[in-house]
Amino acid sequence: MLDLLNRTPPGSKASNVDKALQVPMQSALTQFEAKYPLVAKWDGFAAAFERGFWLGANDAVAEHNNRQSAPATSK
Repeated sequence: MLDLLNRTPPGSKASNVDKALQVPMQSALTQFEAKYPLVAKWDGFAAAFERGFWLGANDAVAEHNNRQSAPATSK
């Protein structure tokens, strides 16, 4: 996500490319489940994790889209 936003110039609009983020999201969930198996067993954990991931990704895109481009400086 950060790579996508870093490649998008300030002042231009980024979009949340769900297909590009699906694999990293699933990888993060799998790693978390392996590290914290007791937490991962809670009912609804995977769905809550996914929802939190997508909310964070969408917030990052919205924050980027609301940033203004740097004002031009005259020399």
